[in-house]
Amino acid sequence: MRKEYSILILGFLILIDLWSVDKRYLNADQFERPSAIQKSFSPSPADEIILKDNSYHRVLNLAVSPFNDNTPTSYFHKSVGGYHGAKLKRYQELIDSSILKNINLLITAANGSESTADLLPVFKSTSVLNMLNTKYVIYNPDAPPLVNPNSLGNAWFVEKPVLVENANEEITTLNTIDPAREAVVDKIFKDQISKTSYPVEEGETIELVSYQPNELVYKYSARSEKIAVLSEIYYPAGWKCFIDNKESPYFRANYVLRAMAVQAGDHEIRFVFAPDSYFIGNKISLISSIIMILLLVSFPVLMHINKKKE
Repeated sequence: MRKEYSILILGFLILIDLWSVDKRYLNADQFERPSAIQKSFSPSPADEIILKDNSYHRVLNLAVSPFNDNTPTSYFHKSVGGYHGAKLKRYQELIDSSILKNINLLITAANGSESTADLLPVFKSTSVLNMLNTKYVIYNPDAPPLVNPNSLGNAWFVEKPVLVENANEEITTLNTIDPAREAVVDKIFKDQISKTSYPVEEGETIELVSYQPNELVYKYSARSEKIAVLSEIYYPAGWKCFIDNKESPYFRANYVLRAMAVQAGDHEIRFVFAPDSYFIGNKISLISSIIMILLLVSFPVLMHINKKKE
């Protein structure tokens, strides 16, 4: 048999063999139409009510296990819970020490209440959920969610910074303060706090005006220096802060949140996710690629020159 025919026949037999084996593991049963997948993310009646609210807030779903939740809570909302195999250690410690206690208070109150109105006073005691901007609590997907009247929002001014010695004191003190008026701060950040009290006057405001995964923009108005607490995770390795486009320092408060001292007046605060490691890595990658391309281009040129010399 001619070599060309032999190669074609062998190639055909190999294709048939691979196709038949591969179909056992990857076939039509492993694929879904996009419309079928979308049905699994249909909002519940509770979700639909919350989605009408265009403000920036978080949702706690008690209809499932909040921190082992693979339902679409995080698909539709910014969730207090949700599951991930690699949680931030500091947030996991907050869950174990404080958030679960707040959740248990809600569950206990729900078991002893006759109506949702009876549940609302318990939110005065869920200080950690309040500082995490938990505006809605889903207790039954088919019922309207609970609306937390004590949610502190995306940002607020506090009157008193409470300095503590270390992280252990920080997390234990957190359960004893009123986060609407006080903020627990580790003494390693004391250089950023110039006073023991920062009175808040009527009409002084701070609000989140733009939310993107890598950029948060706030606007505030204050008549004197203030301490602002922002309901976002403190992560200085990536997030940089700018006030009126000038980079400014910020510190950790309430064990996991961001806080900063701000001057009087009307100003804009902008947080940008711009980790140095990412940009340095990009530069190293670019330089390495240029060197590799130059080597690839120069090699045949050098070979040609050497050949001419010979």
